[in-house]
Amino acid sequence: MGEMQVISIGFLATVQDQGRYLCQHLGLAEAGALDKHALFWGNRLVGNKPDSPAVEILLGNSAFTFDSATRIAISGAAMPVTLNDTPVPGWTAIPIQPGDVIKCGIAPSGLRAYLTIAGGFTVPRFFNSGSTVIREQTGANQGKKLTAGDTLSYRKQADQTCQNAVTLWPKTPRHYIPDYNAPLTLHFFPGYHYREFDPNSVQRCLNNWYTIAQDSDRMGYRLSGTPLTREGADILSIGVPCGAIQIPTAGEPIILLNDRQCTGGYPILGVVCARDLFRLAQKRPGEQVRFAIADIDQQQRRLHTFYQFFATNTINLARFADDVKQSKVYRLTNDQQTTLAPPAQATTHPPSHPPSAANLPPYPHPSSSRYN
Repeated sequence: MGEMQVISIGFLATVQDQGRYLCQHLGLAEAGALDKHALFWGNRLVGNKPDSPAVEILLGNSAFTFDSATRIAISGAAMPVTLNDTPVPGWTAIPIQPGDVIKCGIAPSGLRAYLTIAGGFTVPRFFNSGSTVIREQTGANQGKKLTAGDTLSYRKQADQTCQNAVTLWPKTPRHYIPDYNAPLTLHFFPGYHYREFDPNSVQRCLNNWYTIAQDSDRMGYRLSGTPLTREGADILSIGVPCGAIQIPTAGEPIILLNDRQCTGGYPILGVVCARDLFRLAQKRPGEQVRFAIADIDQQQRRLHTFYQFFATNTINLARFADDVKQSKVYRLTNDQQTTLAPPAQATTHPPSHPPSAANLPPYPHPSSSRYN
């Protein structure tokens, strides 16, 4: 086994993988990497399974050293990276020799980067995940954030089975590297209490931009802007999914993320699409986002091809499907889904949207000859 030692951490760094599933009824957070697009690409660059643990680095200003030869990648936020004080590119496989030092500067765009390592970090797993939740003190590093002097073990050689199963890429193609400065539209599916909100306030919500508040973190992003209004009694606490748009009494939205609480008592306007959440995780306080109602079929296809591209279905989706079959999972009937419409007098989209460049390019099917 090799060891990576933390020299310094500027803001926050934790170990994250794909997270914990089907555990919320036990009071456990889902956890996991906020930007799975960056995590999966980082793991692909070093030949790992997509859900292998990585170090999620907030904003940068961190340094690490290694005692054994390996290769790493740093994907996500555009942090300036140096290897032994020599600049190296992000989104690229980087060979490492014993004693090498990697430094990550402050990212000029984006917020979170992922340091992946060939063979993956070997960390204790809790409910089938090594993801750290500081609030719960669960996951890698005894549930704590990484600090100077901490070490993480890694395999000296990558798992050959994994290498054969996933194509190794020397670097990420440019068109798959997001522009984190691009305007972001959050597409969402109308939720439990959508029809209870005043139609005019919903329309104003769709027509205006919201600013990300300073007190946003891995639990959720608070937005400031046009408030929504709702009449009716308070609701009982209910389970809340990742991406839920909660509307507290003041009317300004909160988008719940991976480290969210398991239940909530605020009305839910809707649920943001998964791939838009990946982009949201790279937005900083002070930046702006807006909302649009999603096409469920289109978004399901986008997410399906995304996971297929990274071959996640061969790693844990089969197990996940079996777990779902054995649990009590309730779904809306087709009739209920098709009748879920916007409130009366409210159009489903604002008259104009940010440029389409804000969206990630569609992923090809893994069997496409272009990517074999």
